[in-house]
Amino acid sequence: MSSLPIVSTNVLLQRYAAGDRDFKRANLSGGTLTGVCLGGIDLQEAELSGLNLQGAYLRIVNFRAANLTQANLRNADLQRAKFHAANLEAADLSAADLQETYLTGAALGRACLEDASAAGADFRQADLRAANLTGADLREADLESANLTGANLTGACLETACLKSANLQNANLQNANLVEADLGGANLSGARLTGADLQGAYYDQNSSFPIGFDPDQAGMKRVEISSN
Repeated sequence: MSSLPIVSTNVLLQRYAAGDRDFKRANLSGGTLTGVCLGGIDLQEAELSGLNLQGAYLRIVNFRAANLTQANLRNADLQRAKFHAANLEAADLSAADLQETYLTGAALGRACLEDASAAGADFRQADLRAANLTGADLREADLESANLTGANLTGACLETACLKSANLQNANLQNANLVEADLGGANLSGARLTGADLQGAYYDQNSSFPIGFDPDQAGMKRVEISSN
């Protein structure tokens, strides 16, 4: 396989200003693009490890299958960006705007999403092991079958979020808002639930909880799964 085409950040900005949006498989590893406007750019399969995009405007950007390990996306505007199968291991997405962003199957292990705004984001089957989601806004987010083992969700808002079949083993959900969240088939064994609000959250016979935790006493609603 040929090496990725290396594009300097200055050249990228010049080409973008001239109307070019196709930068598939570009290599911008370790570069700096803080605060720039790159809305709608195509960075599919690009090598972006360690790239500094702090505060950048990146709405509707295509990051599909891109490598963004340890990238700095703090305070970036990523609304409706596409991160399908992207590698965001140990990336910094703190306070980023991820509303309605697509992160299906993305690798976000050890990533920092502290105080991120991710209402309505799609995290289905994403790997969020040991990720920091402290204070994140995940209202109505889709986390079905996501792996959140050991993730820190302290004070996060997961109201009406879908967590069907999600793995939340040993996750920290202290003081989290899980009102009317769907936890059908979710694994919360070993999770820390002190102060969590689970009023009206749904569970079923396949959901599992920490030893001694009573979902009904916590105000949760059991949903029966049809055998048909």
